[in-house]
Amino acid sequence: FFVLWRCFWTNFTALSICGKTVKPIRVACNTVGILLLLYLAAVMLINSRYHSLKYTVDTVPADAPRTALVFGAGISGIGAAALLLDKGAKVTLYDGNAELDAAGIKKKIDDKCVSAENLDIVFGEFPDGLYGQTDIAVLSPGIPADLPIVNKLRDMGKLITGEVELAYSVGKGVVYAVTGTNGKTTTTTLLGELMKAAHKHVDVVGNIGNPYTEAAAHQEEDSVTVAEISSFQLETISTFHPHAAVLTNITEDHLNRHHMMENYINAKKNIALNMTGDDLLVLNYEDEVLRAFARETAAKVCYFSSAGKPDAGCGLEGNGAVPLSQGQDDKGTVLLSAEPAVKGIPVCLYLN
Repeated sequence: FFVLWRCFWTNFTALSICGKTVKPIRVACNTVGILLLLYLAAVMLINSRYHSLKYTVDTVPADAPRTALVFGAGISGIGAAALLLDKGAKVTLYDGNAELDAAGIKKKIDDKCVSAENLDIVFGEFPDGLYGQTDIAVLSPGIPADLPIVNKLRDMGKLITGEVELAYSVGKGVVYAVTGTNGKTTTTTLLGELMKAAHKHVDVVGNIGNPYTEAAAHQEEDSVTVAEISSFQLETISTFHPHAAVLTNITEDHLNRHHMMENYINAKKNIALNMTGDDLLVLNYEDEVLRAFARETAAKVCYFSSAGKPDAGCGLEGNGAVPLSQGQDDKGTVLLSAEPAVKGIPVCLYLN
């Protein structure tokens, strides 16, 4: 664009009419050139922000890390710190808020683990000395994975993971997960109650307010985890593998964190990152993005719909009853229909 503009400016703006140079043409060329350069700069800026989100997320090693840095002193960070301490790691809990009560937070951690003797708490400005004093950094959901401090740790070769990934690496039993822009908590709560009616050990965790790390420390092989997982948490998963998952819908949200809608959608899709043909993914048939995603995932797909009866499947009856018969479309995809409040029903059908 720049070269073309200069050629045009040089060769065609010196034309004269009746012996006079037509300066408006030169002005117009300058204006067009500047606008094109501004456009290119804007495209480069957007692309750089997008590519900055293509970070790597590491798998939590089987052996407990010797030193760990936990970002965020909220309930997720406290749960992660307590879990790591119980695994024998020396833990530093960091939060950028210098006004937090260090003594109070340390007591909360001490109440959740065997001993907080190997715990350090740092609030406020991040000390340069911490960069070389950790094997792994665990991010709470509220900590962006492209934070400059985190990027520097990543560049130094430090392992970067999230609180959900840490909990999953320690937890036992099977996991059922729920995500989406709307309806996550309602669906997670219902699914949790249905599971409690059928299983002895059920933990309802995640974005619903109960730290996954806290439950993972005490789970047995027959444990069932029902997890509400946000897009923030899905940014930092690596091996997290639910046996069944629900994706309620995707609409524009949290773009101040994800920067672009594409990043937000991809974060939500991560719920099925490690799912296979033996797993079930329940999707909203009324969401075009999710219908397209059904063709991408390796999991078995089951739809729910509140807008009527699909060609193959079932829908709401006139009295509001939800028949639970199943059908298949021409691609063999299982179809179910249910009100938004009962998105957990397909999961329970699948689990018999």
